Amino acid sequence: MYRNGFSSISPWYRFPLCLLKVPSLLASLMILAACAGGITLQDQSITVAGSHEGTDGTFQPVAPVVSTVTHVPGEQLPRVHYSRHGMQNVQTVRLEATESTGLPLEEEFVFLSISRPAEQPGSAVTPILERTDVPGWIRAHIGDLAVLRIRKDDISLPQSDFSQFSAAALRPLGANWLARVEDDDRFLPWRRNVDETACFPIPMQQTFVRPPDGQGEDCFDMETLTAMLLSQFAAAVSEGVVDADIPLIGLSATQHRMYVVPHLQAGFADAPGFGFIYAVDVGVTLGVGIAQATVYAPVSIHFRRNPPGPMPDFEIGIDPLGAPPPNAPWLNIPRITVMYEQGPINEVVAGQIRGVVVNALEEFTPPLIQAGGIETDLEEALNFIFAVTMPRSSTSRPPVDHNVIALPEQRVTVDGTISPLAMSIPMVTVTEGVNPLAPASPDPETNLTGTLTVTTDASGFVTLNRVLDPLGQLSRVIRLAPITTHNRFALYMLE
Repeated sequence: MYRNGFSSISPWYRFPLCLLKVPSLLASLMILAACAGGITLQDQSITVAGSHEGTDGTFQPVAPVVSTVTHVPGEQLPRVHYSRHGMQNVQTVRLEATESTGLPLEEEFVFLSISRPAEQPGSAVTPILERTDVPGWIRAHIGDLAVLRIRKDDISLPQSDFSQFSAAALRPLGANWLARVEDDDRFLPWRRNVDETACFPIPMQQTFVRPPDGQGEDCFDMETLTAMLLSQFAAAVSEGVVDADIPLIGLSATQHRMYVVPHLQAGFADAPGFGFIYAVDVGVTLGVGIAQATVYAPVSIHFRRNPPGPMPDFEIGIDPLGAPPPNAPWLNIPRITVMYEQGPINEVVAGQIRGVVVNALEEFTPPLIQAGGIETDLEEALNFIFAVTMPRSSTSRPPVDHNVIALPEQRVTVDGTISPLAMSIPMVTVTEGVNPLAPASPDPETNLTGTLTVTTDASGFVTLNRVLDPLGQLSRVIRLAPITTHNRFALYMLE
């Protein structure tokens, strides 16, 4: 067998090969040469490796860390390889095709690698401590993101390297993902406009998100999904912090952020997904001491295949917002992490701060979403919305090896890494008092308690007004500052 070469084969195979759709000019010439010469190309296959090269903590070279993905048409092989390694000082990230036969396939390979700057043990820098039930998980999934892509368009074996990291004493390796993305894989873009046929409108009352400038409503897309979860978490956690009753400790929530986790597995089979990490900075006052902690809370969306029938392709589960499947608990609550510097905040206080955020998220219920003519919970709504906005090209069910991955719109990193940070809200305020929307003549027969009104203004703020009493004279007002977008992502269904 010859790499990307030819092999003799029975003449009855020649005619179909001459009709093949081919992805490049060189491949077309190879087909013509094969047809004219009475030979055909080898069966198509390719193996791609993503690797990391680096040292240990004393700067001694260590063996490369390697992940591989193979594609042989007709075989059900994994489309995504997700891993975490303990390399203490990564220096080079590499993506390369290591073996290939036959014509190029219409696909590309993407390698995503998370690392972070760190100090050597014993340095004078104050260490960042963490309070969590799953140590190291957040550090492995938030950091500097390197993005490499290759595509085999000719007979050569492509390769791409990245080593332009920012200066650091050490650079521990975190999570990494190697994915194979076919040209016709369906995907959810960062933004859809209202004039597109695939637009599924969702009102601000249900998302807490101001529609994009110049658009009267918000289409469902990755931008809306990310902003919706960020806004709703920011509102819920800000209320939870305001309502927290911890003796001798004052808390305030400041900046809120949402990071993207490209791919995650659930705690049960056949439910690949992707996720977010919600982060909130919490100001802490203890007597005369003032400090700040950051709380990180993962949330992931999983796609479990439905059996053949009239149902949508997938049953969607959201960890930790929905009900977990039987005997398969959600994984993200234990991963919630508080990071802080030792000082006014100790392990006990960090645990109390973590408890405030955990309680806020466990008690949080997303607003009902209008989908398919009825208002339903977020998981059921997403089942319907994904089926409508990302329809399959055939009636067959997703294959056994189906997978999902969220990829940054920035195709590659060249001069430096990017951040998995997608969006942030710089400020959320919570106040209580006279309802600015109070009815002039309240109806004593109507109980307005809990009524929520969502509005926006010219400055871009979104205001939530929740009535506190039956006559609607008092309310709690939550104001969310305009969202800033940092990096854009699209969601791909790998089938």
